[in-house]
Amino acid sequence: MPEISSTVPSPREDTVPRKAVDENGTANTPGTLDRKRRTTSPSTNGSPVKRAKTAAETRKKHDKFWFSDGNVIVCVENYLFRIYCALLQSKSPYFIELFSQPDVETNRDVVDGCRVFTLPGKKKHFTALLDAIFGTLLLSEQTPSYFTLSCLLRAAHQWRFPAYEAWALKHLEKEWPSALDEYTVFPDDPEPLHKYASSVIVLARSCSTTALIKAAFCRLMWQPSLDLSATPDALTSDADHYNHDVVEWDRDDITLTREDLAKAIRLSEYISGEWQAISSKPPSHTFLSDKKVLHTVVGKSCDQILKRIWHPLVTESDFAAHTWDVIDNLRELIQTIDWEGQGICETCAKKCRDIWEETRVLIWKGIDEMLEIET
Repeated sequence: MPEISSTVPSPREDTVPRKAVDENGTANTPGTLDRKRRTTSPSTNGSPVKRAKTAAETRKKHDKFWFSDGNVIVCVENYLFRIYCALLQSKSPYFIELFSQPDVETNRDVVDGCRVFTLPGKKKHFTALLDAIFGTLLLSEQTPSYFTLSCLLRAAHQWRFPAYEAWALKHLEKEWPSALDEYTVFPDDPEPLHKYASSVIVLARSCSTTALIKAAFCRLMWQPSLDLSATPDALTSDADHYNHDVVEWDRDDITLTREDLAKAIRLSEYISGEWQAISSKPPSHTFLSDKKVLHTVVGKSCDQILKRIWHPLVTESDFAAHTWDVIDNLRELIQTIDWEGQGICETCAKKCRDIWEETRVLIWKGIDEMLEIET
């Protein structure tokens, strides 16, 4: 008969209900375990996960355009602007509509007792607009920089401030004119404008205006590879000009569309072909050899003189190498070269200058057709 053990086996430990206790002596009930799982990271050290800040928590008040007695707040790119509702409504139908929206209590966004309206767009554009309304942009004796004018034009167009849109466009047209008699490649301003050419094209397209397009495309011809390798860093601003904000350019400020790039290539071919046809050989107008005309040099007609002096004065000149700028090259023929001093009679010289001016006008109109600009 087998021996019967007198030892009574203890119950199995996993069958006895008991509370688990962590290293801090805290009972690990199912509720606390769930909470710990939610508040600890999946990493091995169990450190708490930092809660990401909400968009409202990352917003900051703008240093300049935060008026303590303002009655409405506009948010652009997480910057808060406390301004005056009635003043914006008096200048823009956009803000009449915006501020007339019903105040739905459940979706209300309020800061410091003011309702907050979040707008699409860029802070640098909105600050240019506010500087025109509340700041010194319109009062400064300094000339506004291209950066500031472009930001104001974009803002005024986007948020429908017609008076400021017209003001910005008027100032931009001084250096990017559409009229031939006002156009010049290098105006008195020492800062070359052609580096802004692609930006002006993008600006004009985004603001639905053709006023700046022709001059911008003509100056784009001066840029290596039509500005395809340009970077925003190249668009610095003259320190002597008025800048409403820190100068910051984005890539999309200078990137041409495929359609505009194709137009630029066609324009380059068009104006180069026109100049090569003009510069490669001297004029052969019949009046240059008219024996009834008293030419300056006895025994020689003006066409004979032109054949002798044309290549050194025109074909081989420094400006002739600028094949992409037929408009300015023709002006060199009209205004710079002393044809009379070279032996051309006054009558023939005047007739040649008139023909070259007519040619400039025709080519200028041809650029309209090339760029599909309605006049």
